[in-house]
Amino acid sequence: GDADGASLSSSSAYVGGRKAKAGASVDSKRRAKAGSTGSTATKTKTDDAPSSGTAPADPLADPNVARTRRRNARLAHGLAMAVAWLFFAPSGVLVARHGKASKTWFSTHRASGMAVAALTLLSAWYIISVRGWSTPWGKHGKTGGVILFLVSVQAVGGHYRKRFPRSKWSKWHRIFGGVSLTLGAYNCLAGAAMVGWMEVGYGNVLTAARVAVVTWIAIALALEVKRRNAAVARKRGRTA
Repeated sequence: GDADGASLSSSSAYVGGRKAKAGASVDSKRRAKAGSTGSTATKTKTDDAPSSGTAPADPLADPNVARTRRRNARLAHGLAMAVAWLFFAPSGVLVARHGKASKTWFSTHRASGMAVAALTLLSAWYIISVRGWSTPWGKHGKTGGVILFLVSVQAVGGHYRKRFPRSKWSKWHRIFGGVSLTLGAYNCLAGAAMVGWMEVGYGNVLTAARVAVVTWIAIALALEVKRRNAAVARKRGRTA
């Protein structure tokens, strides 16, 4: 009886030991799995966190910076167009009309035309690159588009002028030039008015533009009267 009791007790201890070992093994696996899951979660959280080396925000996204950039573009555009259409354009036209007695009239006329084309095209490109195409175009912008077309025709036609009959080229060159000059002066006045009410401290810009236009008109009229008087005097000399 004592032997059987000892054997049963030994068997119970053996079974209990195996269960304890199995339980310890299961607990170890669970802890290892939990540790792996926690490590993965920590890694994922670390990966999702923003790095300290992210690119800085675009400064142009700041409304104040964008507003200042548009303002500077408007002023630069207006200045370039004023120089082109209130100085170079009328100078080139008057030299071609009344300055042919000079040997340098053609080179002066051509240089003036090139300056007008360069300033107009570059200034238009600059203001468009700043304001974009999404903003609705008003009368000033649409007139500017027509002027760009006329200037482009004049520039290309002037380059290939020798391929056209001289009489036809001269006729259309004068027509396109006169229309371009008129629209250019008008758009300068319109642009000056816009700058006057859009920008602080530029209220006298429109007055200055008007004075420039009136001055050129007065000069053109005076030169035209002089030209006609000279023609009449020559005619009278031939008939005397």
